Amino acid sequence: MAQEMYKIEGPWGGAGGDEWTDGTYSNISGFTIGAGDCIHSIQVNYTLNCEGNQVNPVQATRHGGGAGGQQPTIQLESNEYLSKIEGEVGIQDGHNVVKSLTLIVSNTDKKVLDKPYHYGTKGDSTFKSDDGRKIVGFWGRSSGYVDKIGVYTVKNNH
Repeated sequence: MAQEMYKIEGPWGGAGGDEWTDGTYSNISGFTIGAGDCIHSIQVNYTLNCEGNQVNPVQATRHGGGAGGQQPTIQLESNEYLSKIEGEVGIQDGHNVVKSLTLIVSNTDKKVLDKPYHYGTKGDSTFKSDDGRKIVGFWGRSSGYVDKIGVYTVKNNH
């Protein structure tokens, strides 16, 4: 796990499902979201920087159910990082869950515009992680859906 001190942001969503955490890493290298009428699943790929400039890839467990349209995995370039998440929570089958999720990918080159990746549908209330941070891990609760989501962030040095 990454040595740098991190900030815990969230949680956003409901109390259903089982608690999980991916932990913290050096960077996020990709993600796959299963979505339809809500966020059904999330799986994140991380990198962990080790001694001697070695970078180890880590694929976290998929959290949530198998329903919903599985989207292709988004792979981040080496100069990209996940800078923010935004979303909405609402009721799905009687449970408060994450209804939509937007992941904002930023570039270390400030001349390159941020890329938003949006999944899901409109909910009842909105949330967003703090500006000026870098996301280095996810945590939450899930069952057949992503019931609750939160992030671990570090100060953005870019």
